[in-house]
Amino acid sequence: MGIWRPQVGKWRNFAEKEALLLFAQSLIELLFDHTVDSFKARALNLHSLTRECMSAARRVVSGRMKQGALSPLLEELNYRIGSGPVTGVIDSGVLAQYRKAIGEGKKSDPKRLVLVLGALQSELEGYYWEAICSSIRTEVGSGKCSRRIVELADVFISEAEYRGWDRNYIYGKARWYFFQSRNEPSLIDGIGALDEFLRIFESPVEKAYTCLFRASESINKVEEISRRADIDISTGAPTGCPTDSRSTAFLSKDNDLPMYVKIDGVKAFDEVSARKAAERRLQFIVNLYRFQHHEYGPRWSESCLVYEAGALKRSLIRRPDSPMHLGNNGRFAVTKISASDLTEILIGGFLSPPSKATVFNLLEYHRVAIEATTPENQLLDLWAGIEGFAPAPIGDQDRIVFFMDMVLPALTLTYIEKHVHYLSESFRAFDESVVHYIEANGVGDSYLSKCASILCCVDKGNERKELLAQLSGSPLLTLRAQEVIGKFASANNLHAVLESRRKWVGWQIQRIYSARNGIIHNAQSLPHLPTLVENLHGYFDTLVAAVIRYALSRKAPTTIGATLHALHMHEAGYLADIKKCSAIDSGNFLHIVFGARNPLAPGGRGFL
Repeated sequence: MGIWRPQVGKWRNFAEKEALLLFAQSLIELLFDHTVDSFKARALNLHSLTRECMSAARRVVSGRMKQGALSPLLEELNYRIGSGPVTGVIDSGVLAQYRKAIGEGKKSDPKRLVLVLGALQSELEGYYWEAICSSIRTEVGSGKCSRRIVELADVFISEAEYRGWDRNYIYGKARWYFFQSRNEPSLIDGIGALDEFLRIFESPVEKAYTCLFRASESINKVEEISRRADIDISTGAPTGCPTDSRSTAFLSKDNDLPMYVKIDGVKAFDEVSARKAAERRLQFIVNLYRFQHHEYGPRWSESCLVYEAGALKRSLIRRPDSPMHLGNNGRFAVTKISASDLTEILIGGFLSPPSKATVFNLLEYHRVAIEATTPENQLLDLWAGIEGFAPAPIGDQDRIVFFMDMVLPALTLTYIEKHVHYLSESFRAFDESVVHYIEANGVGDSYLSKCASILCCVDKGNERKELLAQLSGSPLLTLRAQEVIGKFASANNLHAVLESRRKWVGWQIQRIYSARNGIIHNAQSLPHLPTLVENLHGYFDTLVAAVIRYALSRKAPTTIGATLHALHMHEAGYLADIKKCSAIDSGNFLHIVFGARNPLAPGGRGFL
């Protein structure tokens, strides 16, 4: 999966077309299920991260959290204040004072830190959203295709979600609005189209929706509880339902799910959020039944008919995909393990018997996580699997620090391959002529290596220029290619990118660990938990694939612990090699970009 070629049948030429197209493409890429993780919308922005830090600081004050766990959150917040695309309306000099106070807060009284974060939150609340929308209008209105437009699309998504919009709804609305000719507007012929799109989210009106599910006959077992929860269960279709063909088909006879479950007055900004809220109410009464009777209980439909009373508009909305099923295609290049390799690792002589048993247990945790229906259970199962996979810490080393030392090397050693693969597939999706050009002008034995050579080698400047020219019509793909070219412009740049990525993933692992503790110790749930599950699943799959790939390359049986420590050593050697290199050219790019010391290089050492 890569960046798809934009369908611009409803677009006309105007001065800001390329910039608006970049914004629209960015929304789709950031929200698409199988975009590579580095290019997906972040869980938090400056505003929501401030709230997260304030909540954590309060837990420190109440004694429910150690102060050391607050440090990575504050470190990330300080970084966001200094480099985020939007900081509300706070003066830069005042921001500098906040950064200083937050930096000192890691060592000072957490009670004072709560006050500092509360002050910052009050300066962002309300103003931050206005600043995002104003900045989008200004940046897109300039007509220039800049990275800032992508960054603004990212914070737009996370802030819209914070305000009550569902990410799936934003994705669907952006796709319909900008790229589907049968939906309004019929034409995108000026910058006014941006204003109309933003106004959808700027002045939201909470609506009262009716949500209708089909259910199995056993739903009658919870009828008494459902009445008290204002949920209507009936054997026939309720009155007042939409009468269009899709609704009629949904309401028609169904021998498997013959019952109707109607939930009125569900308050939400959009239909997807309404469906989720209604299903939570239905799930709650079924959970009460299961607790009482210890039975599995009734089933209900994947799809839900959502409509407003008296309104013509209706939506048939299926259950959103589980976060366990998202992102798999985006990381497929570095997590693909064949059935024969899996069989070999479990039956052959590549791992010691205790390590084989650990792999069996790990696969079981993965199965349970996939079958779990809540992100809370999914996160706990994945974390238990990875933590049981890694060896115990040595001496007094902090468990989370040791855990990160074991996980990060596999992610670092596969980072470049994942991104080059994403771009190479995007070129393929854009136009076969681009693929032919790369095949004819790149260096190496594979399409992947030829892509990498044109993107990164100093002696391939003319080919790079021609490649970028061929991407005309997709401003996002052009920008992503330029970003990778910039990362590969020198070995120093590449080293800085990898170190920065290690820091970002470290922050996310700390956040996942805090979420895990919150679930276990306080029954706490977070609105961005599905994003954390998706990230953790990616780390899980990459780590397991890395261990299997490494173990299969050994000439003698090894252990999981030895493999993880070996990857740690290879990562250090890989980063040291990059730092010593002066330039990346056709003669050394395979060794520098993919790593002479990298046992996880695409295709193994034979690739080099």
